[in-house]
Amino acid sequence: MESERAVRQRLLGANGERLKHLLDDLAGRTQLNVTGRYEEERLLRAVVNRSPQVAALRERVRRVPGDAAYYDRIQLGELVAAEIARHREEDSAAAMERLGRFAVSSRVEEPRTADTAFNLSFLVERPRVEEFSRAVAVLADEVGERIRIRYVGPLPPYSFADADLTDRSEAWA
Repeated sequence: MESERAVRQRLLGANGERLKHLLDDLAGRTQLNVTGRYEEERLLRAVVNRSPQVAALRERVRRVPGDAAYYDRIQLGELVAAEIARHREEDSAAAMERLGRFAVSSRVEEPRTADTAFNLSFLVERPRVEEFSRAVAVLADEVGERIRIRYVGPLPPYSFADADLTDRSEAWA
């Protein structure tokens, strides 16, 4: 914005009350991010073991010469992708259930890479951060070598600061 006066009038004037409530909601809280990434070999082994259809099609693709198995390879890729999506959904829900009880709010963020098992953000009261951290350690032990956990925080609660201050919001009218 072109001046402090413009910030006060156009931004804070139109959004002051909403921003105050948002800041009050975030006071004394911090964001903690927990990301899980699959160990690719273990994941693919689990997909084959869990799905007889994938296992059978994989064997068929191995036996049939290259060009003859073209459509089977496409179908195999689609089946594997669907199984991985199901694993991701289940693992994300389990992690959210395990850790969500320590948080005031939580969010499932978009996976950043193909090997992402889950990408979760939690808004946690500052006095509960240690308790949350212990729960992350227990989760990491439970998923073992199948999923590598990355835990980051405390962070500013940016994922929970829901204020539309784009040029299309009331602030810019």
